[in-house]
Amino acid sequence: MVGPGRLERSYRARVRTLEEELQEGLGKSAAALAAARRELETARLVERGSGRLLDRLETDLERTRERGRRLLVAMGAMQRENEELREALSLSMARALAPPPRRGWLRWLGRRT
Repeated sequence: MVGPGRLERSYRARVRTLEEELQEGLGKSAAALAAARRELETARLVERGSGRLLDRLETDLERTRERGRRLLVAMGAMQRENEELREALSLSMARALAPPPRRGWLRWLGRRT
């Protein structure tokens, strides 16, 4: 399994720093604390939106995979039906091209046709 990359680690460090600044709050101006709050809130919104997007993409991926499985089943059924039709066609073509049966041999036995 691969851990977070360099950018991910720096992002997490920045969020951790912002959270610590807000908790301590000492020695910081009100404007700096407000900016830290806004930045932290923006990070939370982006993470929540990214999570939702990821969930939606995973759902779409699963639906696509399910459609693919259904399509494979349908294609298999169609292939089997095509094979059956091909066999039926070859049998009917063989019957159509075969010479007609001769009925004259019954006369040799003394029977009429």
